Amino acid sequence: MQPASQDTEDDCVVITCAKNNDGELGKRTAWERKNGLFVPAPGFNFEEFDRGGEKREAKVKEEHIRQVFKSGQQLMQNEAVKRLQEVAQVGRTAAYDALKIFDGRFSDLLSRDSDGRIGLRPPTTTADHEEDGVPL
Repeated sequence: MQPASQDTEDDCVVITCAKNNDGELGKRTAWERKNGLFVPAPGFNFEEFDRGGEKREAKVKEEHIRQVFKSGQQLMQNEAVKRLQEVAQVGRTAAYDALKIFDGRFSDLLSRDSDGRIGLRPPTTTADHEEDGVPL
């Protein structure tokens, strides 16, 4: 059994009989995990699976992050995750990954205050980087 893609939100798996001492391997099949059971995935694309899949566009976008923290809101991480899940229509893991303060895709946009709340970093201005037109 192996995951059908690199997407952690994908519930599909591919199953192949890996041991057959005196014969050929069994035919591989695709299945979806549903409520603790496996159900067939009849429209599964084995050609794409064999190619390793295409690079997919990220589901969480900068505008989603900005929408979650609109009007300068600061939120506890669990509340920010819930809002991002709703706004971007993503799962819990994708939301937590997008809200990483360090080494995340949007780390440059986010900060955490002394109370542990997450929000957007204040925008930097030219004055923060220059004095009398000269870079600091």
